[in-house]
Amino acid sequence: MLIPFLRTILLFGAIYLSLRFLGKRQVGEMEPSEFVVTVLISELAAIPMQDLDIPLLHGIIPVVVLVLLEMIVSLVCLRFRGIRTFLAGRPEFVVVNGKIIESTLRRARITLEELVTELRQMGEHDISGLKYVIMETSGQLSVVHRNPEEEYFRILIADGEINRKNLRALGRSEDWLEQFAIEHRIRVSDIFYLAVGDKGTLNWQKTEEAEG
Repeated sequence: MLIPFLRTILLFGAIYLSLRFLGKRQVGEMEPSEFVVTVLISELAAIPMQDLDIPLLHGIIPVVVLVLLEMIVSLVCLRFRGIRTFLAGRPEFVVVNGKIIESTLRRARITLEELVTELRQMGEHDISGLKYVIMETSGQLSVVHRNPEEEYFRILIADGEINRKNLRALGRSEDWLEQFAIEHRIRVSDIFYLAVGDKGTLNWQKTEEAEG
């Protein structure tokens, strides 16, 4: 009786520490790779808990390997936008100015009833009163109301990488970015974050290297 008890405690400690390395996001906010790793960890840990003939390390080592793989994938996604988009997808507009975008629903494989139900659970009953509804990469919905004082910001530069799709959507070019950088006596590569709102408001921040 004591051995199963101790094995369970050790496995619990190993899994707890492993998940701490994965971050603090809840299940509903996880990227696909994070969710897969979490499910696999629970399955792998259950095997040595139930079968005492299996060495404890046979349960701990795969858990550690999975966490390391997830950390490597996260680092690669942080460095390469294309890989990040391929693995995690990108946010999509489901509603724009009160109009439901049917093509987005089809790509996301959700029905109109599911969308309406989700919005209703968020307390949103009038779709026509919504400026934007965005489906995030986690599958959750973000809502922007038609509030004259509220702006929706499109990210043009994130982690030092230019988002050309948002540039085109705002009718701006890389020449505009170059001019912006020149006006602030920096290089485009020195910009860590740059977002432009519907009203033209700019939010931006230099990289730590440029600040230093």
